[in-house]
Amino acid sequence: MSSDFLGIGLNAHRIECIQTELDRYESMLDYEYKSALKLRHGASRRKLIRSQRAWMAFRKARCEYEFTLDMPPNPYANQQLCLTDLTIEQWYRLKTLHDIKSWQ
Repeated sequence: MSSDFLGIGLNAHRIECIQTELDRYESMLDYEYKSALKLRHGASRRKLIRSQRAWMAFRKARCEYEFTLDMPPNPYANQQLCLTDLTIEQWYRLKTLHDIKSWQ
């Protein structure tokens, strides 16, 4: 029996695709975060740093939970999908902040 028949090859391919997207969006998120930091000063900048750190802790905890779920395709793919989805959402949030002026 081949590994493709068992779904192992398919899952490995899924995970590779997910990881490629995750890497891409993490780079984009990093760029947007650094760009947003340049636009913020004082309390606004400090709160952005604090909120990003809290978001990173949330993302880690949430996706570790996803790893424990017994559902297809597999725990690792579920975790990677979680990381990717949350990273894309955060990237979009930071991207939309560019046109908003800071009060500080």
